[in-house]
Amino acid sequence: MVNQMLAALHLLAIGEGFALGVRCGADPTTLYNVTRESPGYSRMMDLRLREFLLKGSFEPGFKPDLIKKDVNLGVESARSLGVPVLLSSMVSQIPASASSAGRGAEDFSAAAQFLAGLANVQFSQTGERLKAERVTA
Repeated sequence: MVNQMLAALHLLAIGEGFALGVRCGADPTTLYNVTRESPGYSRMMDLRLREFLLKGSFEPGFKPDLIKKDVNLGVESARSLGVPVLLSSMVSQIPASASSAGRGAEDFSAAAQFLAGLANVQFSQTGERLKAERVTA
């Protein structure tokens, strides 16, 4: 439960942070390389950013509905013990929103793409080059 809370926090922070970086004009490959050598790095960048988000592949490894369930278990456990988990409480809503938007059967990295999509950013990869493009409706 704790691991799943942390995994969700890391993954969604990557989606949000990279979306902001792209909207600020940062090259996604440079952003990845700099972050990978900096304190902002987490193993989740290699597990989900490169292998799912940037490849645009959301074949389920672990579905948003499952991470939503696990994070909610953590939030409920914390509530029953009087332990504040403010970030996890917010994070639990994002996989639920991604699932409601029709992405519940995909890998939970789709929740990070859903979050980036709120900033009109779409991640992809061409060869070894990372791409993130601003999309317009």
